[in-house]
Amino acid sequence: MSEYTVVQAEYSDSECIKSALKELGYIFEEHEVEQHLFGYGNDQRAETAQIIVRRQHVGSAANDVGFHRKENGKYELIISEYDRSGRKKQAVDFLERMKQLYSKHKTLKQLKKMGKTVTSVKTTKDGRIKIKALSR
Repeated sequence: MSEYTVVQAEYSDSECIKSALKELGYIFEEHEVEQHLFGYGNDQRAETAQIIVRRQHVGSAANDVGFHRKENGKYELIISEYDRSGRKKQAVDFLERMKQLYSKHKTLKQLKKMGKTVTSVKTTKDGRIKIKALSR
C-alpha cells in the first residue's frame, strides 16, 4: 500500500481548482464534509478531501487524488507516493498541468476583479500560457 503525500503548491480558490480539473477533463466530486480517499484495492485511507478525483477517473493512477481544505482556507493536493513517482508519467503530467491551469484560472479571475477585459488566452508550443488583457 503506497502512502499519500501532500504536494506543496498554493491552491486557495476552490472555483479555480474545479475549473482546472474540468479543463483537464477530469470528473470530480465536491463535498461539504470531507470524504475519505481510497487506494488501489478500494481500501479506505485515513486522508480526506473536499474535492476528489476518484481513481477510476484519473486514468492509470492507482489511488484517488484529493484537495484537502486546511484550517487557513487553503487547499493541499493529496496524491499517493506511488502515483506521484516517476514511474507514472500521467501523474507527473497531472501535477504540472494542474498547477499551470489553476494559475491560469486564478489570473483570469483576478483580471476580471480588477476590471480588465481579457482579449486572448493562448498556449505556446512549449506549453506556456499567455494572457492579454486591456483596461475597460
